[in-house]
Amino acid sequence: MKHHIIIPRILFHALALTGVMLALCHTASAQSPGPATEESEERAEGKIDEDGTDGSDDSELLDELEGYRRNPIDLYSTTAHALARLPGISVRDAAAILAFIDRTSPSGWSDFDTLATISKRQLLVLRDYTSLDRPEGRGPVRGLGVEIRTRVMRDLQPRRGYHDPLYRVSPRRNPTTGDSLGLDTLSIGHTYLGGPQGVMSRALISCGDISGGITFEKDPGEPLLFSDTAGYSYGRYEYADPRTSTGEHALRFGGFVSAHARVHLAPITIYAGDFSAEFGEGLVLGGAAGGSKGSGVTSSPYRAARGITSYRSAGEISFYRGGAVVLNEGAWLPAGTSASIFGSIRSLDASIDSVAGDGGESSSFISSFREDGYHRTRTEIRHDGNAREIVVGAHLQQRLAHGRIGVTAYGSRYDRPVRGSQPYDFTGDHSLMAGIDGNYSIGPATVFGEIARSTTGAIGGIGGAIAKLAGSEICIVARHLPADFYTPHGSGFGESPNRQHNEEGIYIGARAPLPAKATLSAYLDLYRSPERSFSVPFPRAGIDGYMELGYRPGRNLEITARLHRETKGDAVTLADSLGRDRRRLIDRTVTSGRLEAEYSMASGSIRLRGRIERRFVDYDGAQPSADGMITFADMRLRPLPGLSLGMRLALFATDNFDAAAYAFEQDLPGRLTDIALSGEGRRFYLFASWRPGPAIVLSAKYAETVYADRTTINPGDPQEIAGPVNNSLAVQVDLTF
Repeated sequence: MKHHIIIPRILFHALALTGVMLALCHTASAQSPGPATEESEERAEGKIDEDGTDGSDDSELLDELEGYRRNPIDLYSTTAHALARLPGISVRDAAAILAFIDRTSPSGWSDFDTLATISKRQLLVLRDYTSLDRPEGRGPVRGLGVEIRTRVMRDLQPRRGYHDPLYRVSPRRNPTTGDSLGLDTLSIGHTYLGGPQGVMSRALISCGDISGGITFEKDPGEPLLFSDTAGYSYGRYEYADPRTSTGEHALRFGGFVSAHARVHLAPITIYAGDFSAEFGEGLVLGGAAGGSKGSGVTSSPYRAARGITSYRSAGEISFYRGGAVVLNEGAWLPAGTSASIFGSIRSLDASIDSVAGDGGESSSFISSFREDGYHRTRTEIRHDGNAREIVVGAHLQQRLAHGRIGVTAYGSRYDRPVRGSQPYDFTGDHSLMAGIDGNYSIGPATVFGEIARSTTGAIGGIGGAIAKLAGSEICIVARHLPADFYTPHGSGFGESPNRQHNEEGIYIGARAPLPAKATLSAYLDLYRSPERSFSVPFPRAGIDGYMELGYRPGRNLEITARLHRETKGDAVTLADSLGRDRRRLIDRTVTSGRLEAEYSMASGSIRLRGRIERRFVDYDGAQPSADGMITFADMRLRPLPGLSLGMRLALFATDNFDAAAYAFEQDLPGRLTDIALSGEGRRFYLFASWRPGPAIVLSAKYAETVYADRTTINPGDPQEIAGPVNNSLAVQVDLTF
């Protein structure tokens, strides 16, 4: 079937290139940004697309940015550290912006035209998420506000897990004698216990300095309630005698519920329910978003931690459940000092194994934690809440004249021991982490870092400096994370940000303006893993290089070209001279190139974008190389006030999953889609958003992928589709009072 898509693909490549050339012919007069509109959601998605890495998920960052839209950052009272939370704003950019505020006291965004060190895109970010209200001009405390969001999603193609029947074999007995009369095959339902609909609903309420909310989510395939018993394994054709006791039945919940509350007083802020905690560079306590390399070559390495914040996302991993108290700078503490104290008790999804002791008794331990958050099958539900964790921690910070220094520590305890798969992995039922972090600005440079000690005694650290001179920026960061460095809640900068260990590296990033309204960005990262890992049983090293050239011939036209190449050790299984399978370490090199053009009309009513990307994978001669390509063109329209339309058509062809193309898509507000496309086919989506009144926004998205190289999608898996089409529909309602 591949030949059916060759001619359309060639025509589409030509169409995309034609669109790029046509965009080059259009320029528009300069115009200062107007008031924030629905475009801010698109800009946030676009920046995450640029800064994110393959398969990253930063939906929590979208929720954070939504909060800034409701309560903008006050540029007259914020710090460079807090302002660096915004996408595309480095800590040196933030320092330059605040210095400009102090020097000129701007009254409107047009005044920023004289600040040559920030780009138009950065100015749009400021307009979306910050405020220029002067301290003496602030309005009264906000009254009661309510926000309600409801989202429904559904896969339109039937998947195997919803109709694949499971059976149990049970003996049929004579009611008088109890003798067996044969075997009955009884249906016990399907692999997926719930329906194909996914539902998310969230309600947020605020009144002055008091806020709270509740979030509910049920993924497709998850049941609301399920009765389970340890007496059955729920395997295929399991034999079960009705005369045998099945043990106690337990009622399990398949969805996810989160609630939070916050009360802000002058000296303290109190948090209850679910909250996030991230400090320093994230080495001791980090959040879900950030830490990855991307186009923000000088902003990505610096972690602008939020401290304690209410958790209002639907992710089921990166949060704590309990309470926290933040002692703000004020009369209760010395000048410039703040402190945070928190405690959490929550259940975690985990796999539990057991081992026999010397006396014949058995003991159980946690072999791994599950982080996908799915509870669709009986096996997934049985992992739900298997482990319980108690965390108690604190952070103390002292603000300096040109920086800050902080100390973070916490202790955690599990209800049973943790046992890893590698010799250096953590083993035990409790851990203690402590670290020192800080940053300090010296002239045009800012130095930052964090050093931490894990419960194993290993010392790890991340540190670097970022400097800005004449509009150019350079960043140098080093990291040293021993193999036995155990940080269960850490997420810092590196090749593998989450739960960092077994990694050493040095990173250099630079961004410089060029003549003719061009910008060059690049980074080089040299790293190694001194010890083996679960997936690669050898020590390995890697080199990661990136270069991007951005050119803006007109205020509304932007052209971007980027090249990314990474070589790192990988393990493959090859037969030796005797025909025996042997694991071997090879250098796998992935090279990708991208050309993209984007044109927006001055009025914002039309935005056109086209991209061509090629990806090559070389396996050091151990197996044939792989090739992948994706071409897409998308359009955003605003034909009427309050109405927004978006659509994309993408064509892709890849030899294997290593050469897959990753692409962020426009999605419902607060939701991200970063889809990996492998094989050969096309991807299409249509998005619509309508604001019929100031208090309501209706959104919908239809998406489909049609494969030309297969008749079955995900064969043998519960997600299997008996056909080449995978499509879905999602709708959302947002109400604001």
